[in-house]
Formats: sequence, C-alpha cells, structure tokens
Amino acid sequence: MHQSDNKIIDLNNSMDYEDMPYDPLEHRTADKPFMEGDDLDQYLAKEVSSALSKPSAEEDKKEDEDEDAVNADLWDASPISGGSSAAQNPKKTRSSSVKQPRRKRVARLQSILMVFLALTTLCSLGLCLYMLFNSRTEPTGSNAIIENGQNKPIFYSQEEVDVLMEEAALAHEQELKNEIMNQLSVENPNIQETLRWLYSDRIIYKDSGGYHFIPLSDTIGRNSLERSNFSVSENGEISYASQNGTSARKGIDVSKFQGDIDWEQVAASGVEFAIIRAGYRGYGSTGTLVTDEYFEHNMEGAAANGIDIGVYFVTQAVTTDEAQEEARYVLELIAPYDLSYPIVIDVENPDASARANVLTQAQRTEIVSTFCDAIAEAGYTPMIYGNTYALFGMLDINQVSHYKIWHAFYNDYVYYPYEIQMWQYTDKAAIPGIDGNVDLNLWFLE
Repeated sequence: MHQSDNKIIDLNNSMDYEDMPYDPLEHRTADKPFMEGDDLDQYLAKEVSSALSKPSAEEDKKEDEDEDAVNADLWDASPISGGSSAAQNPKKTRSSSVKQPRRKRVARLQSILMVFLALTTLCSLGLCLYMLFNSRTEPTGSNAIIENGQNKPIFYSQEEVDVLMEEAALAHEQELKNEIMNQLSVENPNIQETLRWLYSDRIIYKDSGGYHFIPLSDTIGRNSLERSNFSVSENGEISYASQNGTSARKGIDVSKFQGDIDWEQVAASGVEFAIIRAGYRGYGSTGTLVTDEYFEHNMEGAAANGIDIGVYFVTQAVTTDEAQEEARYVLELIAPYDLSYPIVIDVENPDASARANVLTQAQRTEIVSTFCDAIAEAGYTPMIYGNTYALFGMLDINQVSHYKIWHAFYNDYVYYPYEIQMWQYTDKAAIPGIDGNVDLNLWFLE
C-alpha cells in the first residue's frame, strides 16, 4: 500500500528524517551554503512526493501474485472502458510509470496472440477458397446441363431452364408436325401407318368403329427382333439374321385357292416349311365342318419333297363344345402324317354374316383357349393365327399370349410387340410351282 497522503513528515523527528530517501544536506557545497527558505521547501516537497510514489517491496510481490487485479487495472485504464482505474477506484493510486513494465509484457502477449489468430484466419480463408474453386457443387434451385461433351456442368437458374424447355418443346412440336405432313403428303397416304409411328407405345387397328389404341401390356414379354436385321430382296422376299444367331426360315401357307401345286418346284425355290389348311367350319347357322379339298394332296406333296409341314383350321365355333369338336376333327385329319410345325387355329372375321360374329371378346378368347388346350393335351403344339384386329380386338391377348402366335401384318417390319414365333408378311408372293399369289412367312429360330 502507498503511504497515506494525510501523513506529514516532521523533519525534526529523527525517525522521519532517517526514512527520507535523500539527504538534503548533500546539496551543500563549499561555495554555496545549504538551501534556505522557499528553495529548500520546494526541494523537500519534490523529493517527498517522489518517494511516496514508489511502491514498496511488499506491494510489488502482491502485484505479481494478483494477476487478475493487474488485468482489471489495465482494462479500467483503457479508452474502451471509458476511464482510468484511479478515477474509479481511489485505492489504486500507484504511478503509471511503475506499472509500465508489466503492461508492456501483457501488450507483447496480446500482440503475439493477435498475430497467431490473424494467421489462423488467413489459413482458414485460403482453405475455404480452395475448396470452393476445386469442388464446385450445384447451386440451390438450379439445374445442371452437360454441354459440348465436357465433364464440367453448366448451371442454369430455374427460370432459364423453364425457357429452354419451352423452346425445346416448341421445336419438337414443329418437327413432329413437319414429319406428319411429309408422311401424308404422298399419293394414297396411309393414315394408319402415320398413327402407328406417332403412337409407338400403343397397338393401333381400325374397324367400323374407327381407330383403336391399345396400351402395351407390362406383363407380356417383348420380342427381341430388331428392324435393322431384316433384309428385303429385289423380288420383295424378306429374310432375317442377327449377330446373336437368331435367324428365320422361309415358309408358305396354302389351301384349295392355290390349286394343284408342284411341290418339287416349290422345294427347289427355297421354301422350307408349309402350313396347310386342314379344313374349316361353315359360316352359316349349321356350322358344318369341312375338309379342304386339296388337304391330302398338299400334305403328301410337301412331305415327299422334304418340306416340313403344319396345319391350320379356320374356326367359327360359338361354344366351347364346338371348339372341342373342331380340335378332335383336326386331330383325326392329321393322324396319318408327321407334323414338324404347329396345329393352328385361324381367327378371322371374313364375312358380316359369319356365325361367330355374335361373340364377345371374352367368349371368343375362351373358345380359342379351349381349342389350343385340347391340341396340347394330344401332344401337339397349338398356335393362334390372326391379324392385328383379330389378336387385339377379337381376342384378349393377355389371356392367350402364352400360346405361340402367328401374326399377319403386311409390311417390311414386325408390328406385333410381344414374343412371336411366325410372321406372315405378304399375301402376294410369287413362288415357282404355284399359280397366282401365295402367302409368305418367316419362322423365327433362336
């Protein structure tokens, strides 16, 4: 503690005199007498004031031990605190010249700390900038678009994306309109072909009720035939060969309408199989079962010339009992022959007065299934023949797709989307040994 400001030193008192740090008598010289009067009073007052401002050893020790008090003094004396410690605490009256060494040490520590924090901040900022420029992420609410085949994405705002999409939609719409116009701006345009191109996710056929758009089933297996693997020769015959080994055999289907066939010439022309009509049920109310008048001739002629054979029957059954009857009839006709190809039920709507025209889709589907099941039970392979209308309009394809399918579609591509075994692609082929036109088919092999 500093000495009290209220204590007055008595120079006449020996103890007080001894405590004085300076001897005023030392200022006497031989030439000059000891100071007297006002000069002496001023000198003593100055020396006493200087002595009172020096801290004692005990105070120095206490100041070293009480670091918190020193820091508080420094804070109170700073401009930020708004005043000096001496003004706020009368007991702290030591001279600033005494505290200066400790304040310098604290200031040095603060300076070191501030430099360290500054360096740390700079390092952190540099790391953040590095990560920002080397690992760019997609901004919130934007869309990334890769352009020019580069790996770096270009980001667009949602408004920019909306504009780009609208422009692309308009361009696509115009392109589509131009394509439709080109397809229809020809002689005798095929509207149905245009619709099939436009609605590739549907099966389209036309009847008296207009155009029908049948959604593709997700439960029926698709065929793996690729249009690029089909080839058309100069005479219009189509062949198929793929890199995975799938190929197709050339075949015909015949009836009494082809007349007396020279099967030797047919075999020499490259025909590998023939599906021969076994018979049909009459269209009238009686529904008589009739055997094709050339059935026996054609079966024997084809077999004798090494052509594999199968048969087909044109149904007009209106009940499942009649379907069973038709199956038994065909099995009796083919009993003498060896068949390499299926027994086919031909589903057609050949005449407005045909007896089976009264059937619903569900009824006809049940009748056809009954026939096929009877053929399978006899140990033969059943197959269903029909054009697009017959397979998708007259039958429920979802109920019969597990049987082998023979699709009649006259074009240079297969329109049937599901697994298919045989395709009839024309009814106007010219084959040596046959007078007039004949149907040509491809049997797909794995």
